[in-house]
Amino acid sequence: MTTELPSTQLIPLDGLREQERARVIDVDARPDVRHRLEEMGLREGTVIRLLKRGTPCILCIGDQRLSFRPEPDTFILVEPLRGY
Repeated sequence: MTTELPSTQLIPLDGLREQERARVIDVDARPDVRHRLEEMGLREGTVIRLLKRGTPCILCIGDQRLSFRPEPDTFILVEPLRGY
């Protein structure tokens, strides 16, 4: 069994490497955009995995895959998780 421990750094979502897991710490977006992202599962506290970097990037949230292209005024801060 793998236990994931948080790292001590916070980085923007686009700073993740492919296949890296992270916990969403903050979603800074207009209220309507934030609400839509929450509906798709991208919310504070959620563990995600970056499947593919780029624009759009492909995220894995639970069993779902999300093609994500943030709007210019949307910023997502994550805490990378490392497995042991």
